[in-house]
Amino acid sequence: MLQHRDKNYRAELCALVAPPPGVRAGNHGYLRLALYERKGELETLRAELVEPVDVEGQLRELSLDRATYDLHSTRPTLAVLVKSRNRGEQYDQYLSDLQLYILKEKALQRVANVQVAHESWGTNCDTDCQDSVNSKTLVILGKPGALGYRELILRTRTLTTSQGKGKPVQSQQEVRLSWNGLAYE
Repeated sequence: MLQHRDKNYRAELCALVAPPPGVRAGNHGYLRLALYERKGELETLRAELVEPVDVEGQLRELSLDRATYDLHSTRPTLAVLVKSRNRGEQYDQYLSDLQLYILKEKALQRVANVQVAHESWGTNCDTDCQDSVNSKTLVILGKPGALGYRELILRTRTLTTSQGKGKPVQSQQEVRLSWNGLAYE
């Protein structure tokens, strides 16, 4: 359930193995995202989107994010978490991406893709091992701009252990994304 201003919505997220007719082929399956407007017991399909899921490696999980992102004053936002695992010859990593979709007329449009978690470490190392990295990003809604879209503030905290040994070094970064007319940049 999702409430935006004075309207109630219900979102549905499904993972599909095969592409529906008219959708380009992807490597890891497809996500189907639907938004229904609720009035009492009645539901009306407002928008539906089917698109390939492209990740670096193996798709682990697709889910709707529990957090509410009020990106626009009149348009509801859906948030999807995409979790994947990527293995290489000498590294392993877990990734979590937050994809934000806005209702535009009768369609859902992806407007942002933010990596919110990244954990990687070296494996099968001889003497030179890859750094271990653990980073988390908090997505904060900022002030609304002239077109009604809120700014996105990304606060990232990263712990890096050089070659997987020693004491981790902490770093922090803050990035602001603004609406450019089509997506956040």
